[in-house]
Order: sequence, then structure tokens, then C-alpha cells
Amino acid sequence: MNKFLFVLLISSFLSTLSFATTLTPGNTGKTPKLWLRADKGVTQSSSLVSQWNDQSGSGNHQYQATGANKPDLQRSEANFNPTIYFSGNQWLADPDGILETGVKYDATQMFVVHNSETTTNRGLCGQYFWNNDLGENDRYIARGEESGTQYFGIKSFDNSWVSLSAGSEQLNSYAINTYNVVKIDALGGTQNLWFNGGLNTHNLTYTAYFEKPGTTVPWVTGAAPGESLSPTDYNSPTFYKQKGTIPELIVYDQTLTEVERLKIETYLAIKYGSTLLHNYYNTQYDGTNAAATTIYDVSTYGNNIAGMGREDVEDLFQKQSRSRNSVVNSGLVTMGLSTIAESNAKNWSQIIDDKTYLVWGDDNGDVTETTSDIPTGTGTVKRLAREWKIQGTNSNWPDSVVVNFDLSNATVSATSISDFKLLCDRDGDGDFSTGTIETYDADPSSTLTSVTFKNVEWDGDSSGTGQDVFA
Repeated sequence: MNKFLFVLLISSFLSTLSFATTLTPGNTGKTPKLWLRADKGVTQSSSLVSQWNDQSGSGNHQYQATGANKPDLQRSEANFNPTIYFSGNQWLADPDGILETGVKYDATQMFVVHNSETTTNRGLCGQYFWNNDLGENDRYIARGEESGTQYFGIKSFDNSWVSLSAGSEQLNSYAINTYNVVKIDALGGTQNLWFNGGLNTHNLTYTAYFEKPGTTVPWVTGAAPGESLSPTDYNSPTFYKQKGTIPELIVYDQTLTEVERLKIETYLAIKYGSTLLHNYYNTQYDGTNAAATTIYDVSTYGNNIAGMGREDVEDLFQKQSRSRNSVVNSGLVTMGLSTIAESNAKNWSQIIDDKTYLVWGDDNGDVTETTSDIPTGTGTVKRLAREWKIQGTNSNWPDSVVVNFDLSNATVSATSISDFKLLCDRDGDGDFSTGTIETYDADPSSTLTSVTFKNVEWDGDSSGTGQDVFA
């Protein structure tokens, strides 16, 4: 009877890090102007959201009183975390807006995690502002749409986009059904746009600063503000409304450094299963200490990244995870601490120490059988061509995890649960024909399309250092 090998390459190293207490994303020490997160401060009845409270301390809470326009709270959709779903005619608003009267804003930066269902109706959020140099009202938005083209940035009142309007700035290729980490900044007259940690476009100009107009206008979440939006009709935004989910939104009215951007993006990516284009860092990264603070190196196995971890300073406590990219088989592997529960909140396991992570990614290999690179003496004659690396920090991480493979879209010919083996190459070189190979049997609860391995030790010698390979 044929046996099949799943290859899981794991590397780990030890970092000794101190405890921090101030609650800010990325431990920047800078308080956001608005911080919405679907796992905190949501008032709902039968999952319909009437209020989403700002976690920044600024009091910029979002409201919706009309039943038909209330978005829906989904409790585990965003990598086992809650998210707010907008169906295309639902939104929330802060009727007073987040801009303050008499303040000239020359630095704003926004991070938003967004999963769109369609290539249209993707307005995310925004507010009117006063363009003092031009003497007109403009709009500051996270995303808008015009004539089928998607945009981020600042749109002027005369219906022409100040920026992000042509060529590579067009976002028609923006991935749907993916939890993207998007970052927009407007700093001193220049805009930059980042997708999943990569710079999409940059140095696009706008008026040097903007400020709140004389009348109070709302901030809208779940739609982009239209020209007729006013304090009296903020419950009827006239611009494009969202069809998709927003689990987290963070807005700053001050400058962030490059290091701070990397750490905030890491926080959001770990929490929501997004794959970044840069290395993942814990909150003590300062730009000079990468060796001690890198929690995942994307230079190898940089595809379909997901992870578990704890960072007290940003209230991150992710106990199970899978990649949430849109491509088929991106979420092939799910891992959990002790178990894989219905949601992250319902996973009863504990990560004992702060700044502890376990992060994995794959080599984008085929999800088909191969007979190459087979360990000797295992009885295994075929394996999946794809391989995974796991990188861990902190030797006090609980040794064992649960690993599940979703094979519903994979090509395998196994006929029995006993055909499946998980092999671990403990020398960490990714060569499964040499070195010490440890094997795990599939749990009896597995099926031919959902194979689970329990009590898998990611750190073979319990040292928290060196490289271990799992297969």
C-alpha cells in the first residue's frame, strides 16, 4: 500500500526579549487617531452591528441606527478572528468626523485590512476635508472607484483624482477574496501606497495640508464619502459602498517611521493570515537589531505565510492560524496550539511568554505527488512536492502543535488514513533523503481530504535554537 509524505521544513531560533505594557500596534508609542478592530468594542444584536468603538482612546466611535444599513459581525472569518461584513448597502459613521477643527493636517497614515468580494463597490472609508490652498472641499478616503478603476488617496472636489489615477496606480488587479494589508500615507504633499508590505506607488502629490471644514462632517466606514455628504445625511453616503469585510482599521495623524510601518504590518499579517513581502519583526525591532527580532525571514519559503504568536503591547494573542491568500491551496496548512478550534477566541490554549511566535510559509511547490527526495527506510514512496518552513522564537513556546492539511484541492491517490505520514527533517536543510527524519502518523479522526497530525514537536531538542525539519 502506498504511503505519502508531507514535507514541512522548520527552523527556529531563540530571542530573549523584555516585557512591554503600552497598548499600541507595533509598540510605536504613537496613539492612533482611530483604531477599529472587530474583536473589541463591537455592539451587536443578532450579529447586526449598531456601534463599533474606537480603541485609540480618541472617542471616534462609529454608529449605525438603521437596521437595513447595519453591517454584520462575522465571528471567525478573518483567520479565526472576527470581522465586520459590509454587503454593499451597509456602513457605519462617526457623525463628528475624526478631524479636529483648527488643526492643519500635513501627515496622515492609514492601515486597513480588507477582503473584497468583488472588483466593484469597494469604497472603504473616508471624510471630507478642506483644501485651504484651493479653497474647496476634497475627500480623504482609503479607497474609491471611478469608471471601473479602483483608487486610494485624496480625491478633489471637482471630481478629478489628485493622485493614484493612471498607469501603475490603477488597482484593477487588486486581489479579491484575500485579506490584504493596505497602508496609505499622505505626508507633506506626497502620497505613498503599500500593499502587503510592498510599495505599490509613491511620490504622488497633493495639496500640502488639509483641515476640517467649517461645518461638521462625518467619517464613514464601509463606504467612500460622496459630494453631497453632510452632517444631516451621513446615513446616506452617495459614493461607492463596500462589499466585503474589514476586520481592522488604524489611522494616524502623525508621521510613522519605516521601522514602525514594518512592525504594524507584521502585527496585522500575523493576526489575519496575510502574506507580507518583507520580513516579519516583533515589536522590539529598531532597525539595527534584525537578527534578534526577526520572527520570519521571507527570503526562503516566502509564500502563503501564517503564524501564531503573543505580543502583549499590541494585544496580539493568535493561537491558531492559516494563510488567507486567494490562490487555490494557499491555506493548505492550518496549525493550532494544542487544538484547532472554531475560532481563535475558543482555543483554550495559552502562550506562556510575551514575544513568542511560530510562523510558517511554503516554497510554492506543486500540490501534487512526487517520488523525488524521499527518505530512506520510511516505506514512503510518494510525497507532496510542496515544502513548508516553520520559524519559531522563544524556547518556552509549548513544544507540540496540531497540524491540519486541507487536501480538497490537492492531487493525491491515498485510499486510507494510514497512508499519510508527516515527516520532519531535523537538520533543517530541506533535503529529505539525508539526515535525521522523524515521522508522525495521521490522527484517526482524519479524512482523505482533511488530514490532521497531533502532538507535532516543532523544536526537536526543546532548545528553541537551531533548525529542525518536519515532514
